[in-house]
Amino acid sequence: MTAGPKRRNMVRSAAVLLLMSLAPFAVAPAGAGQIELATYLAEYDLSLAEQPAADDIASVTGLIVLEFSGSACAGYVNDGRTVTAIDTVEGDRLVTDTRSRTVERPDGGMDFASETYASGALIESASGTAFREEAGLRVELSEPDKRGFVLPGAAFPTEQVIRILEAARASESFVTLDIFDGSQDGELVYQTATVIGAPRRGPIDDAEEDLIAQSGMADQMHWPVTISYFERNGEQADATPDFVMAFELYENGIGRGFTIDYGEFKLSGRLSKLTLLPPTPCD
Repeated sequence: MTAGPKRRNMVRSAAVLLLMSLAPFAVAPAGAGQIELATYLAEYDLSLAEQPAADDIASVTGLIVLEFSGSACAGYVNDGRTVTAIDTVEGDRLVTDTRSRTVERPDGGMDFASETYASGALIESASGTAFREEAGLRVELSEPDKRGFVLPGAAFPTEQVIRILEAARASESFVTLDIFDGSQDGELVYQTATVIGAPRRGPIDDAEEDLIAQSGMADQMHWPVTISYFERNGEQADATPDFVMAFELYENGIGRGFTIDYGEFKLSGRLSKLTLLPPTPCD
């Protein structure tokens, strides 16, 4: 496949962020002032959103599976898996399988692990823990090698979604955050720019509407959200985003109808399954 390694990097760099940013959350009732998180199991079907700029790509298909569990007192666990298959007009196929787990603990730290497979072979893995200290974000890696280092301060994935929800509820339209999730080699930090559109209420005429209605969300407020991700090199970020993700965010935090633009091609994702799970009880 032409530029196969480049496309593999594009897919795997976005996969974990995609898993985390689409995590459905539930907010407290209006006026409560505090965002509470729901637990769930969800699936999203992936396909090409439009004819790709790269003329050798014939199709892209895939599936995202997310399981968000835990509670505020016990901490939150986000398990995700993204599998994508890129087929070329020459008949080649690249299958990328990214699996990730983050555990955001009540003490403010985060444990993380991720693995990426290309056509069945493990090509990248990282695991470790991260916690905040005065100098920034302290990371202690177990994989790919044992070492520690300090990164500039950054938010974790759950924090990112909470901040977006808080801004939306406050009628703010722009949020910038640095994000660390432990993906790739455990050193990657993204700068993100989030644009929140005007709120709207009522059903959306698409294939996901039945699931939304069955979940009791048909009349809920929702916002169009677009997040641009820029890989940070030292203190600076690249001028062009690595990828741009757009989706509809409901007031209970569930995301639907997303697209993710890699430049060479754009994927769309459709919410195909959604099951709410009981939270982990507090001791």
